[in-house]
Amino acid sequence: MVEKMRYVNIMGAMSDFDRVVETYVARYEIQLEYASKELARTKGVFAINVPNPYADALKKAEKLQDDIDQLVTVEMDIERAIDIIERAYAYSQSKDGEIRDKESRVAVYSQFLNDFEHFKSLSCDIEDLASMRFIKYRFGRMPKGSYKQFQTFLFSNSNLIFVVSKQTEEYFYGICFITERAIQEVESLLSAFHFERVYLPFELDGQPLKGQMFKAYQMCAQKLADITAELRAALADEIAGAGITELELASAYKKIKEKRFYFDMRKYAARTSKDFYILVGWMPEGAARALEKELENDPLAAFVTEHVNEAQTGQPPTKLKNPWPIKPFEFFVKMYGLPSYNEIDPTPFVALTYTLLFGIMFGDVGQGAVISIFGLILYTRKNIQLGAVLSVIGLSSAFFGFMYGSVFGLDGVFRPMLIKPAEDINSMLIVSVAIGGLLILISMTMNLVNSIRKRDIGKFLVSQNGVAGIVFYCSVIYMALMTLAGSRSYITITLVAAGVSLLALAFKGPLAKKLSGEREIIHGGAALFLFELVIELFETLLSYFTNTISFVRVGAFALSHAAIMSVVIMLSGAETGSMNLIGLIIGNLLVLCIEGLVVGIQALRLDFYEIFSRFYEGGGRAITPIEKP
Repeated sequence: MVEKMRYVNIMGAMSDFDRVVETYVARYEIQLEYASKELARTKGVFAINVPNPYADALKKAEKLQDDIDQLVTVEMDIERAIDIIERAYAYSQSKDGEIRDKESRVAVYSQFLNDFEHFKSLSCDIEDLASMRFIKYRFGRMPKGSYKQFQTFLFSNSNLIFVVSKQTEEYFYGICFITERAIQEVESLLSAFHFERVYLPFELDGQPLKGQMFKAYQMCAQKLADITAELRAALADEIAGAGITELELASAYKKIKEKRFYFDMRKYAARTSKDFYILVGWMPEGAARALEKELENDPLAAFVTEHVNEAQTGQPPTKLKNPWPIKPFEFFVKMYGLPSYNEIDPTPFVALTYTLLFGIMFGDVGQGAVISIFGLILYTRKNIQLGAVLSVIGLSSAFFGFMYGSVFGLDGVFRPMLIKPAEDINSMLIVSVAIGGLLILISMTMNLVNSIRKRDIGKFLVSQNGVAGIVFYCSVIYMALMTLAGSRSYITITLVAAGVSLLALAFKGPLAKKLSGEREIIHGGAALFLFELVIELFETLLSYFTNTISFVRVGAFALSHAAIMSVVIMLSGAETGSMNLIGLIIGNLLVLCIEGLVVGIQALRLDFYEIFSRFYEGGGRAITPIEKP
């Protein structure tokens, strides 16, 4: 559901701004709007443009804080925090040369080690490479696309050998051995194949590296670790030399960061000519009531709240509030677009339809259980929202597996509780279309509710998903059922209802304009109007038919799943009594991965294109509350 919002106004003396923001506003979920824009038509209200007095101190604190790994902090006043930062920064500047030198060395060693990483697997000795007189070597990398052509060149050239040391997604890394007499010619050819040379100096601090490549790499890594430890020690000494502990520095940094944040809230506020501030924004109704109750006892701050229909403002933000297991399906709704504030939240409907359709199309007890367990692992261990969706639809798949009597494709484990798709194809397809018709009717009913909320009487009465559309759709379904049953009960009344609703749909444009109070109902002349009328009516009737028939795929996928699993069972030898367990497992895994993905996409397609298009616009904006640092 879409949580109800309140438009709130907080006012008080400008001198009390920081206290109110820190004590109240930062503790609640509130999306602040720019008050100067919201109150643009109000006289004597101005935007606040003042420099932040904590900006310089925060810049210095951030420079120092990069050197400190301190998670625990203590509370302190802002004056002490600024004093600590100033003293620590001044002392660090006096020791800046020594530390920057170590930082520079760490950067050089890190880059050297990063380059060395690609060649450490080569089985060659550094001293041997240095002692070669007639053979030259080049470390480097070559794009994969060029390397395929380069291999052909290698076979026909006796002056070059290329030894691969590492392969990544984009490059082949390795070492080229080139005869001295052909060095210029080969280097030109290497350049044509986009060979990029990597320079490894093989010395650190003026001392040459020795031994095998991997051993030299380990020596380099140890050297980097040593100099990094020296840097950390120097940084710690830097702070300690100023008589400041890491705890004090971290606490001061946190305090200044908070103070800058609170001061920056002025960009949202407006200032009156009498030196008062005004903050405006949106809050969830429950949070607004709690803040209002808390501010009742504060004589220095005024709080005014308005309901959405009273607020003369823009569109309220949207905050979805759904219980588990419905909440994970918000993932799909957000993919399509958040509902606007006055729209129905389609999440519960998506949760129901997607779960139902997936289960029907992919009904199997064993495979459904695997999907559910896999999704639960993804959600609980990796916090992946799609995992929660998988855990729910997996249960639906297992449920319909019981209805179909299928466990990992094996049909003889127990009798089907409802239907066996492969043996009752017509019923499966008819039920699928019937489910589609029911879902379309529900979505059209939801469109009526949305139209009422938006006060769009034309859309409510004469649109293809309004009252006229529902009457026509129900009339056609009723006549089809009576024809199949060989009955003519109430057929005349149904024909009249279908005819009247069809006329309403044909003239929905002019009727909607008339209901909305527009004067010019027909644009462009009668001929153009009639042409557009015929085209739009044909498109409307076609959409009813295609949207309904589209649900045939639900039954078709259930049948194809049964057929594919019968092939898996046959290939695994289960029908002959000599079942190959490994073959059965591999077959089920392939079906789970490939067909499961296809079915999941098709279920989502039905939701988005056949159902959402009838009632949902999704033009909402998510609530973006301020976040305390």
